[in-house]
Amino acid sequence: MAEKSFIFLPDISGFTEFVHQTEVEHSQHIISELLELLIDHESLGLTLAEIEGDALFYYKNGSVPEAAALLEQVERMYIAFHSHLKQYEQRRICNCGACTTANKLTLKFIAHAGPLDFIQIKDQRKPYGATVIAAHRLMKNTVPFDDYLLLSEGISASWDEAPQSNLPLHQSESIYDLGTVRYQYYELLPLQKSVKVNPLPNIPIPDVPPIVTLSEYINLSPTQVFELILSFDYRKFWNANVESFEYEENRVTRIGTKHRCIVNGKTVELESLTDKSDQQRLVYGERTEDVPILSPFISLFIVEQQDQGTLLTVQAITENNNSLKLKILKPLIRYQMKSLLKKTLKDFKQFAESKVKPPITHHS
Repeated sequence: MAEKSFIFLPDISGFTEFVHQTEVEHSQHIISELLELLIDHESLGLTLAEIEGDALFYYKNGSVPEAAALLEQVERMYIAFHSHLKQYEQRRICNCGACTTANKLTLKFIAHAGPLDFIQIKDQRKPYGATVIAAHRLMKNTVPFDDYLLLSEGISASWDEAPQSNLPLHQSESIYDLGTVRYQYYELLPLQKSVKVNPLPNIPIPDVPPIVTLSEYINLSPTQVFELILSFDYRKFWNANVESFEYEENRVTRIGTKHRCIVNGKTVELESLTDKSDQQRLVYGERTEDVPILSPFISLFIVEQQDQGTLLTVQAITENNNSLKLKILKPLIRYQMKSLLKKTLKDFKQFAESKVKPPITHHS
């Protein structure tokens, strides 16, 4: 008789079908981060056979982990997953549907055991056969919870005794084309008490008069304008004074996100921040210590509804207002900065209104 192998399927659920392009992109970025996090927290020495949409397909050929080790693995992944989501919600800046509902994502685990066959496709050797099919069938079941660990009869029979855990354990069964399948499942929600979140970075916006304040009307909705500002992918199209950007791609901007830009051959590191935002006023800022005389320096973008479009206001703020050098050079700095920001706003308006088809008539 063929020896048993182990199949382990962590599966993320909870995102609805989004239509808006930014929401689709952000949901993909968030899921990508979470899948990478789960992969980083795998500790059983499993082989990752496939990334299947929002799920991971792991296996171990020829052996099944001990019950205690499997429960420890599930707890490790579950706590890391929900800690990440809580931290994301705490630091979130974007208000799109994907970002505002990310904290509702859930995580389930399917654990199954049985004999494995393999199929060779070019240079890839993949698990194949009835055990793989059965494990995937179990992802559709009658478990009434969103966060759980399901143990098939195949894996339960591999252990001399049931796993010891304080988590609630239930018995159930489902009918598939393979027949009636019995299984056990643990509720994982009690693990929420172990979820930890690091303190929010304290990056206050100083209550001082800006050096420069300029505004531009954009013929798009506030949400569209704000999303374009938050995306570093688009900076090169409207920040002509910046020679290049260095940032972590496929990540949604949040409080504490850092990126670098090269200006006149010099590197400027910036950290993302925000202020109180609501339906009428969206705020995004970037703070740096790398601007001579002005540091610490903040560029603040304020997005507000105006008529049928958006009023975009940019403020240049320094926490170093009392510097003698700044007081002497302020007229010159204000003149240069006003010229720079005026061009930036003009370039952003041109880019934004060509990037996104305006759903409204132009402001007169």
